[in-house]
Amino acid sequence: MRYLRARRSRPDLQTPTIQEWSLEVDREIAQNVALEVSYVGNQSYHVSTSMDVNTIRPVICQNPAGCLSGGTRPARLRVMVAKGTEYIPVGTRPNPYVASPQTWMYLGTANSTEEAFR
Repeated sequence: MRYLRARRSRPDLQTPTIQEWSLEVDREIAQNVALEVSYVGNQSYHVSTSMDVNTIRPVICQNPAGCLSGGTRPARLRVMVAKGTEYIPVGTRPNPYVASPQTWMYLGTANSTEEAFR
């Protein structure tokens, strides 16, 4: 059996960027009394990730006796999981004629800040 491999690059891909910053000020107010104020932040953008779009989707085990987990792994590597556990069920990929196509996508922008006063 022959496999066809197709690749295409997105012309709009941009370099992922992460910026981090911090500021801290310490002052002695009186003898044995100090004030510290700090600020920390970061921002990331053009963050990308890859994902296999032909993978078996995870599910939650609903069977009180447990569920057989393992996806496409050999039978000797499959295990039982308890009810309520997220797992990959035994089975085939959604499209058995395609192996593992990787798709790149942007996740957008992320920001976080933290202030401290002591």
